Amino acid sequence: MSKRHLLALFNDFDEAVAAIAELRGSNIKGFDIDDMILKSPIEHPEVEEVLGDKPVNVQWFTLVGACMGGLLAFFLVASAQA
Repeated sequence: MSKRHLLALFNDFDEAVAAIAELRGSNIKGFDIDDMILKSPIEHPEVEEVLGDKPVNVQWFTLVGACMGGLLAFFLVASAQA
């Protein structure tokens, strides 16, 4: 299955909210509203409310990376002193 991308630029966030609401109500084959991504340099709570909550896994990658880095440093220092 191929991926398709669409870039839409809006002058007003009310237009963006209306477009998202219309897409949510439509029956487009192969389109899932959960795959929609909003990219903006500033936050827009009204648009984010229309899109809904999406899981963010960055904090888990950061936690695992910090733990692995700490353990690696500990074992490197311990092996150098042995």
